[in-house]
Amino acid sequence: MLEVLEDRNLLATWATVSPMPTARESLSAVTAANGLIYAIGGENNASTKLNTVERYDPAADSWTTVKSMPTAREDAAATLGPDGRIYVIGGINGAGTTIRTVEAYDPTHNTWTTVSPLPFARQSAEAVTGPDGRIYVIGGRDSAGDRRRTVFVYNASSQVWTTVTSLPSPSREDIAAAVGLNGRIYSIGGDSSGNNFLRRVDMTWGSQRASMAASMPSAEAITITTWSPLCRSLKTSWVELR
Repeated sequence: MLEVLEDRNLLATWATVSPMPTARESLSAVTAANGLIYAIGGENNASTKLNTVERYDPAADSWTTVKSMPTAREDAAATLGPDGRIYVIGGINGAGTTIRTVEAYDPTHNTWTTVSPLPFARQSAEAVTGPDGRIYVIGGRDSAGDRRRTVFVYNASSQVWTTVTSLPSPSREDIAAAVGLNGRIYSIGGDSSGNNFLRRVDMTWGSQRASMAASMPSAEAITITTWSPLCRSLKTSWVELR
């Protein structure tokens, strides 16, 4: 089922739109530069890992199946790259193995390309494209099943991965991440040790600490961390705010 929030009115409401052709969980979704939404991979009701890719057109309220991803997987990270391609990163393949594989989808030509793999295998990580045009892969689990706080950065032009400052402890998986209008990357929440949710807030901007912080109020409240890609030349680090 796909539901959309109508935000044109002060009191926003949700509306159910056309469902995906393929029922699944643990998939990735990315909006491309063409305004279409791509639902990628995941796992179906039979616990089969999928390479299925389905495209949703919000204007027509319709779905179209496009070229399948080369590697079937769930729990992958995905983001729109600076070159207009959708990057699908890591995940768990059909054999149940956590993988390093990175594949890029070109919406214009409906083609997939395998690019440089992650330095280390990851599942349940999160990916965002920073204001510097680089792709950031944050946290997740490694091939041994251990949670990690590593941050990998991918340059799509050179196809080179580097490692930048890690998240503060603890290591975590299943986080959410977004880029704020201030250019900072926000790493939000996650699971640090099996349903152990956090409330701490971490933030940094180069060598300058922010002067305010707040914790989410609910029992499920979880860590919010920010990192500024634009200040990486200033020896940027993650800092816990209090």
